[in-house]
Amino acid sequence: MTEVKTLVYFDLEATGLKSAGRPRISELSLIAVNIQDVLKMSESIIDNIQNRTVETSLLQLRKLSPRIVNKLTLCIYPIATIVPLVSDITGLDNYNLTGQSQFSKSTGNLINSFLSHLPAPLCLVAHNGNDYDFPLFKAEMDKTGTQLSSDTLCIDSYVGIREIFRKENKIVGTEKEPVTEIELTKEKKVVQMELDAVSDLINTGVFETELTEETCTKANLSKVENERTPKSARYKSTICLPPKKRKQHFSSEIVKSRKVLKFENPGDPKSFSLVNLHRHLLGCPPEQSHGAEADCLSLLRTTAAIGDRWIDYVKKNCSKFEACKKMWEII
Repeated sequence: MTEVKTLVYFDLEATGLKSAGRPRISELSLIAVNIQDVLKMSESIIDNIQNRTVETSLLQLRKLSPRIVNKLTLCIYPIATIVPLVSDITGLDNYNLTGQSQFSKSTGNLINSFLSHLPAPLCLVAHNGNDYDFPLFKAEMDKTGTQLSSDTLCIDSYVGIREIFRKENKIVGTEKEPVTEIELTKEKKVVQMELDAVSDLINTGVFETELTEETCTKANLSKVENERTPKSARYKSTICLPPKKRKQHFSSEIVKSRKVLKFENPGDPKSFSLVNLHRHLLGCPPEQSHGAEADCLSLLRTTAAIGDRWIDYVKKNCSKFEACKKMWEII
């Protein structure tokens, strides 16, 4: 079991899918919290859910976070076209990113400086990170000639939460049939719903077009059209993760017993997208989504709702970030 002191929730927005050949980062966010604070937050979530009586409690839950939080959020000029369909979901376009710095060596140094201030060992946490966030981030870092510290760890929360649900459902006797490759592919498409909207345009090679700042200024993109973001709806609580057996022990450094949610209707969520998991575990969708910082906070709350089962998974399954394969390479 690997020692981990800090979880760094990581998310990025980009210009398109990796099948486009070379998507570029337009925004990234890192939100760092101590593992013990995640477990304390887990207790706060449980108290909030179990004692919820009025709508104000729901609003408090959506904004819940530990007191000690270190954050770094950067908007980046991607040097590539962001088409209106992507902008409509992320709120980022070539118009409002004009004037922002490109992803350069100073960007990589800034990220390394931020991470060096955190208690080590630290682990990056990204939803669908293995397939998208980590490879793209590594490609951008390598392009500038910068690298993260060799002892930086990483974990994919999409894979982790799915495995936790599968394990718990097997324990309580409600395990579903094994997920086929086709079903898994569909789930991953849901995780990247903000990028699926442009799949028809990818085949035309629109994302491969490199832009200069001058060209972008002349693109005459509609600011009103490209800055709409979806509004979230209200949902009733559907907390469905099966209860953990008492005989199981996690997080050895925590001496006292911790609270666990009194889950209803054991079973898997409809999908393992971040929005759906947040709704499934906390009883409401995130207040905001499809922004790097907002999604990091949503992921923090979602994993905290799982509590020490999540922490135990991280320590048993995290791996070195340097082992990740980069998504693309510019020769």
